[in-house]
Amino acid sequence: MATTAAIPVNVSAEAAARIAELGMQREFEEMIEHAKQTVYGTNRIDVTLEDSPEEPGDLGIVIRPHRPHPGGNDPAHRDWIAWFMDVYPPEVCQHFCLCSFYEPANGR
Repeated sequence: MATTAAIPVNVSAEAAARIAELGMQREFEEMIEHAKQTVYGTNRIDVTLEDSPEEPGDLGIVIRPHRPHPGGNDPAHRDWIAWFMDVYPPEVCQHFCLCSFYEPANGR
């Protein structure tokens, strides 16, 4: 796996503005660093602002590690969510989520 410094993070302008509006830059940076260290196989992370399907109009920040599917049951999300819920209060958690983008094994 690449060193965490070598994993690029692409943050959309909309997501960056929302993070700044919320005053949660420090928390966001901690989440990104934790994902880099614990979500196996991550080769890049995209961060976007997306509408919630459950709450239309409620925009959330989606942290999307790009990586190959590890096969079988992927514990990365469960582990990340457990860490996330232990570290941050609901007032922070309600604005962020992690959702892997699984890249095809053949690179296509």
